Amino acid sequence: MALELATASHVRGVVAFGVKVSWPAEDVAGAQRVAARPVQTFATQAEAVQRLLRLAGLTDLMAPEDPRATIGVVETEDGWRVTQDPATFGVGVPDMGNCWQALRGGWSWPVASTIRW
Repeated sequence: MALELATASHVRGVVAFGVKVSWPAEDVAGAQRVAARPVQTFATQAEAVQRLLRLAGLTDLMAPEDPRATIGVVETEDGWRVTQDPATFGVGVPDMGNCWQALRGGWSWPVASTIRW
């Protein structure tokens, strides 16, 4: 999202961490599928947290019981949902050509290894 904002002429700068820079066609198609889905509601907070972790790619990195995981879910009249609107996945591939990148992960980090310096 930050990279999309960075393309606006009135924006002077944006800082983004852990940005995906390699977008194979299947990843773009998957993001478009997620963007086309309606907002999902869940009966329990735990189910919504599971969905959040899956969407964020954190399933193997954060326990669902971690209090930080609940920050991204909210209770509504219809149940629990992830706060991120699925439509945000439809932004498309960001233009990385005009972005300065500073990565601290090192060359072995998967994101850094795809960058053309």
